[in-house]
Amino acid sequence: MSALLSIPGNVELAGQEAFGDASELFTDREQGVLSATKVVPVPEYLGDAGEDPGTRISWRAARISGWVGKDALASEMEPARDFAKAAYENECARCRTVFAPSNFKAVDWEHSIKNMRRFTGLSNKDLDLVLGYLQRNGKGLAEF
Repeated sequence: MSALLSIPGNVELAGQEAFGDASELFTDREQGVLSATKVVPVPEYLGDAGEDPGTRISWRAARISGWVGKDALASEMEPARDFAKAAYENECARCRTVFAPSNFKAVDWEHSIKNMRRFTGLSNKDLDLVLGYLQRNGKGLAEF
């Protein structure tokens, strides 16, 4: 998922799917970072499933494609990453200690952000950017 477009069109997301669960596509199976929730279209599978030794979850490579409008696209990711880091540090510091993203597993950050949404002045779109930042920098699923 590194190609970014600034014009609308057909896009493709590639990632990993937990074998037997065709509802979610993960950017990073080690982190458990969700890339897309798939309802339509049906994914194209790219090989056989294999078990991750750290998590003991069977994964298989998959990709989906579809139309995306201009408002859902970006030409560069660095400004969004910088914004997400600053928003996390500034918003969360108002009420509590700001933990390093690596203090928690990537999957745990989703629950934390979901519970804290009502205490911030950030939009849902901005909070989704913050969640992405925390998940990409959080512990992997197999780390304890």
